[in-house]
Amino acid sequence: MATRNLFHVSMIIDATGLHAVSTVAATHKAQNVEIKPVVIGNGEMPEGIGASGRTPQTTARTFMLEWMKTNLTFTTGEAVKAAEERGMSRSSVYTFINVAVNREKLLKRTAAGTFKVTQKGEMALLTPAQQRATRGNGGNGLHKTPAKPNEVTHRQFILRAAKRRDQISYTELREKFREDGRNPKSVDGALGKLKDQKLITNVGPGAYKLTAKGQEA
Repeated sequence: MATRNLFHVSMIIDATGLHAVSTVAATHKAQNVEIKPVVIGNGEMPEGIGASGRTPQTTARTFMLEWMKTNLTFTTGEAVKAAEERGMSRSSVYTFINVAVNREKLLKRTAAGTFKVTQKGEMALLTPAQQRATRGNGGNGLHKTPAKPNEVTHRQFILRAAKRRDQISYTELREKFREDGRNPKSVDGALGKLKDQKLITNVGPGAYKLTAKGQEA
């Protein structure tokens, strides 16, 4: 087994340096990264750490995962503004976004300073029960059957199903595809095209609703 030269690095920095440190950690796949508050001389916590003693990374993660349920596409500025209104530092938001994009793949950068929740990210926003239901409908044991040729396209099928509802879930669409003899995995591509065409929009984690344009399609 090849020998690896590993080093333990320890430092104390203020909140403004957390983003840079977390970026280096993610880039070099650092192991056992730990960020915790340090009490300074007068008993105050460094900027960005609340009285609860939780680190900015933990606080930002909890907040961002909840906030992203209704903001599946957002800019860095929008996320920072929302977080700062809750008393969190912007560096903690930068840290979360960096990890979510580069390590966890929960977010995808679509343009400079703009991010979109990935399919994996949408799964992370679901409750454990919702995740089990989604995996159950799209698991390895699911019988795969191709879409019917020369009939309604996948996008038309979704539009018709959604028009009968105020909103429809990702899990329900997969189930409807299966019942109609379509490959449930085709839901992802069809949804992506419908969203690009502004015919359907997210209204929550794994939930969709037709836009005004989609209602007329």
